[in-house]
Amino acid sequence: MDRQRLLDIAAEAIRTDLLEPQGLNAPYLPIDDGQGEFPMEIGLAVGVTRYTGAYGQPTSIGISDHPMHQRPLDVVATLAHEMLHSALPWEVDHGPVFEQHANAMGLIGPPTSTVPGPQFIDWFNRRIKPALA
Repeated sequence: MDRQRLLDIAAEAIRTDLLEPQGLNAPYLPIDDGQGEFPMEIGLAVGVTRYTGAYGQPTSIGISDHPMHQRPLDVVATLAHEMLHSALPWEVDHGPVFEQHANAMGLIGPPTSTVPGPQFIDWFNRRIKPALA
């Protein structure tokens, strides 16, 4: 499967299916598909939303291509997490507002390391898998 195609399909579906129904508008950002060197600023994380300046506007999203992060479901869940960051004010970070919206998207677990829950997995199987066929 072409990873960039997965990211492109998922980004649009996340925007229309998971963010817009919550009244959130994710900007259209370049997505680094993790090919080549992944930025060191994120340490052990598998995704990053980059901003201009200390409190600026989101400029891009990076998704790791680490071997432990190869399942399409995990890649799409990470993209959803990062797109949520881009749709919320920078200062929200991983606080209660972020957690509320993440849970509404079907992402569960600690807000700093969400994983796909049953609701997200169901959405992925209905919306993303068929689009990749």
